[in-house]
Amino acid sequence: MNTAQDWIARNGDVWAARWRDTDRALSGLESPLHSAILEVAPDVGRAFEIGCGAGSTTEQLALARPELAIIACDLSAAL
Repeated sequence: MNTAQDWIARNGDVWAARWRDTDRALSGLESPLHSAILEVAPDVGRAFEIGCGAGSTTEQLALARPELAIIACDLSAAL
């Protein structure tokens, strides 16, 4: 099990360095994940994404909901 400290340091740094590889590896989950997010995301207003990683879900939500202000955060400063 990873701790917050792991993600702030080593794990977050590794994930940040290889985010393209990780996104590619998880690409089969992309469509159902984005569909699920769009089902519950408001059209306008504000949204907050916790644990955004490299930001692919944030980016897709922003493209689909241009009137929505999105704040995204992650424990890893590198991400």
